[in-house]
Amino acid sequence: MIYELVTANAAATVHEHWKDIPFLRTRPRIAFKPGLNVVYGGNGSGKSTLITTLAILSHCYQAGVQRVTETSLRDMFRYADRNPSGTPDDAHLKTMQRTIHDGAEVRYVTASRGIGGPTDRELDEDFGVESLMLMRAENRHSSGQFMYVKVQRVLAQKPTKEIKGLDMPANSLWQRRLDVVREHLTAQPRPGLPPQRVFLCDEPERSMDFERQAELWSLFKNAASPKSTSQIIVATHCPFALGIEGAHYIETVDGAIDKAIAMMAQQGWARAPTPAKAEPRQRRRHYDRVST
Repeated sequence: MIYELVTANAAATVHEHWKDIPFLRTRPRIAFKPGLNVVYGGNGSGKSTLITTLAILSHCYQAGVQRVTETSLRDMFRYADRNPSGTPDDAHLKTMQRTIHDGAEVRYVTASRGIGGPTDRELDEDFGVESLMLMRAENRHSSGQFMYVKVQRVLAQKPTKEIKGLDMPANSLWQRRLDVVREHLTAQPRPGLPPQRVFLCDEPERSMDFERQAELWSLFKNAASPKSTSQIIVATHCPFALGIEGAHYIETVDGAIDKAIAMMAQQGWARAPTPAKAEPRQRRRHYDRVST
């Protein structure tokens, strides 16, 4: 599982928009918990940037599977502050963003790109979305159907034994960067927390109908169980994400969840009272349609 995302140097982030988002630039550490982590907030508040950053640092941004390739190295160091020579210097390499994790495999799925489908091929910079779009065309899925199938397949895939590409040959220019990657991918397990495979999901419910969104979040709810062997970090706007017992909520805008609940009430949705024993921000709530 991923325990924390650490940003020691705001000038050495791996995403170009990090400095422009108040929620992100003011937090040197963002903590995650075992099981289901829900990143919730409005448009432009940093949800997708956070998930993308985790995917880049985990080297699964290229195609959803964890591989260290030339492209994944370029993605990781592209937006770090650069010295006059045009490349990140050693000082910045040492202070780049990093994740503290237990070494378990990380998978990434997103609705905005054709990323997250299964593939066993070696990946390189020529890999694009065409093969996944072809799979979509062959299966004759709509956008919503295809996204639902992608998420199901990613969750069902068996874990791999190792992250490929760590021993790739590198010249003097890239060797230091590859060393930084090795350091980033080194496991740092914490006592009392069992290893959990990580699934990064960016707005997976996009284009799905109401029924499929409900089915999707039923799958995600399983990760909130104390017995779960998976950690899911999902960015979403979906109302089904609210009120899941045992989930860890990360608001990219203060009060975003309460605001969403209030807006739902204004539209005729009512929520049951929060149980007295509920922990802060656990949001143990469910919803019933108000009869008119």
